[in-house]
Amino acid sequence: MHNPAGPRGANLFPNMPGDAEVPTGAFSHGGAIYVFYSTAELSPLEMRGSYLAMWRTPSTTGLPTYDILHRVDHRFDATGPLRGQFINIAPLVVGDHVYLYGTGAYRTSPVHLARKRLTALESPGGFERYDAATGAWVTSTATAAPVVATPALGELSVRYFPSIDRYVMLDQEVTAGNRIAARFARAPEGPWSEPVTVASMSDAAFTARHCCIGTDCPGERMIECDRAAFYAPHMLPTATRNADGSFSITFLVSTWVPYNVALMTATFR
Repeated sequence: MHNPAGPRGANLFPNMPGDAEVPTGAFSHGGAIYVFYSTAELSPLEMRGSYLAMWRTPSTTGLPTYDILHRVDHRFDATGPLRGQFINIAPLVVGDHVYLYGTGAYRTSPVHLARKRLTALESPGGFERYDAATGAWVTSTATAAPVVATPALGELSVRYFPSIDRYVMLDQEVTAGNRIAARFARAPEGPWSEPVTVASMSDAAFTARHCCIGTDCPGERMIECDRAAFYAPHMLPTATRNADGSFSITFLVSTWVPYNVALMTATFR
């Protein structure tokens, strides 16, 4: 998927004809795959718009053919359909709704919650927002308190794991340096627990194990830590219960310099 080359996106990304478009979350429903993605700009570096695309007939062969259904939200001006707070979206299907956990301003946002009926996916609009202050669902443009108030989050993923009967949020945030944090809840609306640090760029043990030596990145060394970091922790669908009562969650995390994706596991007690 790409937008036509034009003044807003021209020449910002040499390998792309238009804006950078970043998938932020996906789910399947009714035999189709739905993907939320955002558009990014470099001047200033900012994710500005979010969209929903649909792959109607998924196949293991050939190229995927996505239909771009509609814009979800935007920060191009002050009239975003969801107040510009759902640019980076982590979707989660709960019953007959898809729940959207969203952040707005680039990596400096709390987490807001919205939902929409699955039967209305192909039509724009139709969202309602959750106000954590009152515990009520309100209209899409109403003021609503976030479900996670820390104003430092960026990319995130949310899943429900039946094996531990918990909803888990895994996010990248700039609190106390760049870190990956986990939060837990018994319901999709929360309340969400205090964060548990999974990995941190300020942790000497982590950097000793995973930072490259100059530009040499052997074994588990994956980041040139003097000029780059990790982001976008996306959990895989299952959590594993261990014999000692702990449980483990496996997730993908992206890195830049070098650009790559690593498979990691965190164990919680």
